[in-house]
Amino acid sequence: MFSFLSSGNSNPSISNSLITVVQEAVNKVTAQGLVTTVRGPVEVGVSLTGILYLKKIVSAQEENDIIDAVTLNVTDYINNLDIAEEFIINEVLERAMSTSDTIKTVGTYIKPFESIYIYRPSRLEDNKVRSTLITDFTPKSDERVITENAFAWTVPILFSIG
Repeated sequence: MFSFLSSGNSNPSISNSLITVVQEAVNKVTAQGLVTTVRGPVEVGVSLTGILYLKKIVSAQEENDIIDAVTLNVTDYINNLDIAEEFIINEVLERAMSTSDTIKTVGTYIKPFESIYIYRPSRLEDNKVRSTLITDFTPKSDERVITENAFAWTVPILFSIG
């Protein structure tokens, strides 16, 4: 039997120490002969890039503030998805657009985002495999979509002003 933990906060990952504590608590109340394994969900990372087009010319500081706010809103949306909850591209677009009245569009009608990638664990779970996402993503029942954080040299959510 498996039990899945969800962090339920802005840090989407489940710490190994929490899993250990929960496993010990479950072991204390599990009937003899039964084996129960507690683990966090399989984390499927997402990264994306986009260009924001504004209705008017603003200062460099205002551009940076808009980019920071959009990045925060999109990151919050992704990191608050629950286990097996669908990642919806139009929801990301809505979160970006609703951030500021100054934003005219995100990308183009045909291609709102420059790139959207998902990162799934390899079969051996020792690496991640990157795939281009072209439509909404429905994770498996034990998967949770989060912003990709395995690659420290990249920014998982990146917007610029066009």
